[in-house]
Amino acid sequence: MSIRRFLSRLRMKDEVVEAVGRLMVCAMVLWALTIACTLLLVLNVVDHVVAEAVVGLVMLWFAICWLPSR
Repeated sequence: MSIRRFLSRLRMKDEVVEAVGRLMVCAMVLWALTIACTLLLVLNVVDHVVAEAVVGLVMLWFAICWLPSR
């Protein structure tokens, strides 16, 4: 809370909001990659082709859900 007050005095709200937005996009991309890699690791035991297909579909689902909000 003290950081917010300090930045408010410096009139840096716009810069902070922009930086937080960029960090949030980076976090979402890393989260999607983590889920994809975990699925690939777990499903690779079953079948390599099935694992790649499922991971591809999950990543496509992430992209379809995320892109309209941009």
